[in-house]
Amino acid sequence: LATIINGIDKFPYGILYMAKVLFSVMKEKFPEALDKDLLKVVGNLIYYRYVNPTIVAPERFDMVDKKVDQNLNNDQRRNLGSVAKILQFAASKKGFGEESEHLMVLNPFIVECHEKFKTFFLRCCSVPEPEVQFNIDQYTEAVLIAKPSIYISLSELCDTHQLLLDHTDSVAPLTNDPLHPILDSLGPPSLCSLLGAADNNSNSSLASLGK
Repeated sequence: LATIINGIDKFPYGILYMAKVLFSVMKEKFPEALDKDLLKVVGNLIYYRYVNPTIVAPERFDMVDKKVDQNLNNDQRRNLGSVAKILQFAASKKGFGEESEHLMVLNPFIVECHEKFKTFFLRCCSVPEPEVQFNIDQYTEAVLIAKPSIYISLSELCDTHQLLLDHTDSVAPLTNDPLHPILDSLGPPSLCSLLGAADNNSNSSLASLGK
């Protein structure tokens, strides 16, 4: 646990920013909810979705120096699974019940770890906005000598187009935003239009070309 908490600077900014947005959105959606309950959801993202896989299967993430033909043995897997289970219970403040009576002695330790986890998850939600983190603004790209390259499939391009249409009011709240006439001129997203083909729902080859 101490290694996880002290290694917050090694966490990707993206996962921390997702935690920040998740926490703020939930706080807005559920204003009466306590921070400790919201932090449990943040903990599910940070610990269960990001940290836990590296504990139960470290060889998949180059966390251990193992040869290709040498895997972890059953005892090692079982021990890592037990560690992961304790940490998962601590992150969600879930103790052992009567079904695991021999492990109920660990419940006070789980509560103690949960308090440390709460502080850690709150720190995860305290990262700066991307503009500050990467020192960028709306004019940054205009003054770059080497223009950035984006690799995106046609299918992803259509999905992004649809997201812009669905959330135009949030992305471009001003009526004079240049995004509005651009979206109006583009019309609905379509792989056919991108490929210069006629609309034909039965033509499955378009879907494969868009990947």
